[in-house]
Amino acid sequence: MAVGPVAAGASAVSAPMCVDRTYPSFRFFARNLTGGKGQLQVDVLWSESGRRKSSNAGLDKAAGTAWTPVKSLQLPTGALSTGELEPVTFRFTATGGSYQIDDVYVDPFMRR
Repeated sequence: MAVGPVAAGASAVSAPMCVDRTYPSFRFFARNLTGGKGQLQVDVLWSESGRRKSSNAGLDKAAGTAWTPVKSLQLPTGALSTGELEPVTFRFTATGGSYQIDDVYVDPFMRR
């Protein structure tokens, strides 16, 4: 899935992906199109008992102007406690700078 560009102050939300607590992480590639000091905020969104919930995934560092793989980020697996696959979406918010995001995927190799 490709997202972007996401302009400063704007957000983009991914299509839903089904996960359960056996999928602990996700990753993606990102690049800062403006080369500035902006930040990219990533939130995981899901429903629990009919209420929308969110959790900040916390990036380890800002993306550079070249495509950069983002370190594996944690999903809120404790909140995904039904034992069934549940849809989650990812919200990317540029807080300064303009970003492009690509190859968002739930990390299947972390399950081993």
